[in-house]
Amino acid sequence: MNSAVRLAVVAVLSAASPMAFAQAAGASTLAVTNCHDSGPGSLRAAITGAPNGSTVRIDGDCPVIMLTSAPIVIGTNITIQGPGADELAVDGGGVHAVFNVNAAVTATISGVTIQHGASSFIGGGVYNLGTLTIANSALRDNSVTQGCDSSGCFADGGAIFNYGGTLTITNSVLSGNTATAPPTPGPGANGGAVSNYLGTATITDSVITGNSTSGVGGGISSGLGTVTVNSSQVSDNTAGRGGGIDSGSGTLDVTNTRINGNTATGGTDPYCSTCAFGGGIDNEGGVAHVSNSSLSGNTATAAGGQGFGGGISNTGTLAVAGSSLSNNSAGAGGAAGSGGALFNYGNTATLDGSLLSGNTAIDGGGIYNGSGTVNITNTHLNRNAAIGQASPVCPCAFGGAIVNNGVVHVTNSSLTGNTANMIGGVGFGGGISNGGTLTIAGSVLSGNSANFSGGALSNGGPAGGTATITSTVLSGNSSGGNGGGIDNAPVGAPGTVTVDSSRLAGNTADRGGAIENGGRGTVNVLNSGVTGNTAAGAVVPTFGGGIDNQGGDVSVTNSSLSGNTADNGGGIEIGGAGTVNVTNSRLSGNAATGVVSGVCPCASRSCTSPVRTCPGSTRSASPASITGATLSA
Repeated sequence: MNSAVRLAVVAVLSAASPMAFAQAAGASTLAVTNCHDSGPGSLRAAITGAPNGSTVRIDGDCPVIMLTSAPIVIGTNITIQGPGADELAVDGGGVHAVFNVNAAVTATISGVTIQHGASSFIGGGVYNLGTLTIANSALRDNSVTQGCDSSGCFADGGAIFNYGGTLTITNSVLSGNTATAPPTPGPGANGGAVSNYLGTATITDSVITGNSTSGVGGGISSGLGTVTVNSSQVSDNTAGRGGGIDSGSGTLDVTNTRINGNTATGGTDPYCSTCAFGGGIDNEGGVAHVSNSSLSGNTATAAGGQGFGGGISNTGTLAVAGSSLSNNSAGAGGAAGSGGALFNYGNTATLDGSLLSGNTAIDGGGIYNGSGTVNITNTHLNRNAAIGQASPVCPCAFGGAIVNNGVVHVTNSSLTGNTANMIGGVGFGGGISNGGTLTIAGSVLSGNSANFSGGALSNGGPAGGTATITSTVLSGNSSGGNGGGIDNAPVGAPGTVTVDSSRLAGNTADRGGAIENGGRGTVNVLNSGVTGNTAAGAVVPTFGGGIDNQGGDVSVTNSSLSGNTADNGGGIEIGGAGTVNVTNSRLSGNAATGVVSGVCPCASRSCTSPVRTCPGSTRSASPASITGATLSA
């Protein structure tokens, strides 16, 4: 029977008897037989008249059902089956939302496209209060704009607003949806595609792409609810904060998912209108877990303002496991930015078994810990970059891999090839810039560089900095100024570094090939080897192939300094008014290759007159205590 005859027969049956729907399609199945907004045979009539447990079936003869009067209300437990998202669209005409699901209702929608829905206040495409499953469908080009009621002014869910309900989305595509609101009044817009408030949303095997909001959550926004995203893609979405996903004071679980190319542009924070948080994910005070997932190419940048967390911004509790954060960025085009991959403030972030690579920011190319605690375990930070920003106060770049102003623990991890190099300025900490409390254990810092201070680590800030390094290798790092491996207490800042059972080898700087210690610094080296480091660079003469102490306090115990080279003080250069204590250690094979003037008590070596040279292991302009140590050429 051809489609025209079938439609005619069903229409006759419908007109002849109130039971025509059930008789034509079976006791539990209702057939939609035309493309009308309402009336017999329409989708609206089928859904409105469907008893609990019914199935409403839409065949392939109707490519578009245009709604001209109002959203369709789903008030009973039903299943709506379409022929496929590419064969049927239910269209709101840019005037109405498409579906409203009542509380205490369980409904399933599959095989349809929901498009051009429009609403003020809530749910441009779908408003759900019940238990709703959307499968094998598409939601595209729906929109919500700000509306107001007694509770405030909102624009929630360009495609879907889930309010206290249970929402499941499977094998579906949400694209081109928008949620917009003016800057005031009210908190603005939430969820370019999905807004979840006080509810539970689970998204599996789906794509959320090209959605946008002027507020929070370009793809997904959740407030005081639970969102699970599994085996999905969240890409190319845009928001003021949380370009891909924004979770506020709820729970977010992301597994086996790609979050890429999303952007946070700022303008939504009442305390900082020019701040952009979380290009990929913004976790606002909630609990977030990201596992076996990738976040790449996400950006947090605000014109004339600041971007925080190109990949993730966290002010809650965050755990990242078995995941990669790559090529994300914070700050660009004159805007400041902190934390290319991760920005953490005031709470706890944990990274385990993950990769952070190729991320960039003004400061903290990989991670910026403003305060709070970051735990890094079995993780590789590679080729991240702090690029700095022109400033009359400090044209500086801090922390190629990590900036820490709180507490950071690095365990069994590696930091390689990270940079803090600012053109026309100065870079601090190619690997790490630390102004808080830092521990590094069982790790490798290699091939990092800064163009001024601390190839691997620059330690010390206005409030000081404490770094403890244990069973770690620092090798092949370089600084264009001070401390190829470690620069402690730079530019007058206080700092304390303890190096225990570790090795510093093959590092290079103008001063302090392995370690530079400033006038307010304390360095303790225990049970360690400082080997084959070089003070060499554009500035001559160079000082301290192994260690250069400029007025601070250095203690070397049960350690060896060998094969280090500088113009002055091949092993240790002792300058200023500081003290150096060397106990039960060996200084051998170090070389001072240049000529110097001034005081030169070369320990066990003799000086040549009238030009005094210091070819041995130490050169001192102030007293040094050397006890139980062996010094040899």
